[in-house]
Amino acid sequence: MKFGKQLREQQVVEWKHFYVDYAALKRGLKRIIADEEPVITQAEIDDLKTLYTRINVGLVSLLDELPTIHAQWIRDLEAQHEKVEQFYTAQHEEFLTLLEAIELHTDASSQPKTQRMSRKKMKSTLRELYRGMQLLKSYCILNVTAMEKITKKHDKKTRVPISDEYLAYVHDSSYAKRQNLEQSLKRCENAFATVCGYKNRKRAMEKLKGSKKKETPYGDAGCAGLCLGLSIGLVAFVLLIIIFYSAQC
Repeated sequence: MKFGKQLREQQVVEWKHFYVDYAALKRGLKRIIADEEPVITQAEIDDLKTLYTRINVGLVSLLDELPTIHAQWIRDLEAQHEKVEQFYTAQHEEFLTLLEAIELHTDASSQPKTQRMSRKKMKSTLRELYRGMQLLKSYCILNVTAMEKITKKHDKKTRVPISDEYLAYVHDSSYAKRQNLEQSLKRCENAFATVCGYKNRKRAMEKLKGSKKKETPYGDAGCAGLCLGLSIGLVAFVLLIIIFYSAQC
């Protein structure tokens, strides 16, 4: 199966506008090839390669060196990268805010009896939140893969080498590293284990993660279209719980 089709099939439906627009970037490459014949010389490629070694933020330094249509494609590539970075950051912050609010209720001794969330409610909420963070992780993996494939396709089609330098830039981004998301997943696991009261952490993790499904090459995104109104449903659900219990204060 071609990657473009995999990307469409494995998207979280509610997040579909925030993925790399792989199809649009492919169409842009076709326009470059049609507009820039004949192919540039090896000497020109070498000159561009030298320029790329100086890049530290995006490809701005090259925009004036390329034909207009090619420069616009690079701007479009950068816009896709920024879109993913911004969505990942905002979505993770939203999940983290919810996690921190739930963590306040995992220690029953810190809450008056009338203000405590039930254990059943906390477990259900943590499962949904954990599922959301797993899908965000898959979202990151899919988008990094999209950036890798489209830049390598660019190099092959145009013979202008950008993938090594640009992917180093992409791989240094928050959505590629996912360090804060991995930490949040661990915190969610710890909160769930605390709520369950299991001394056996393995048993708690089995309960949290549910039955093991066959994974795709891009993580857990394969069943995303079936499971989520996450960015709306989960957030609204948890916020209603938090607001209700906070109002008891």
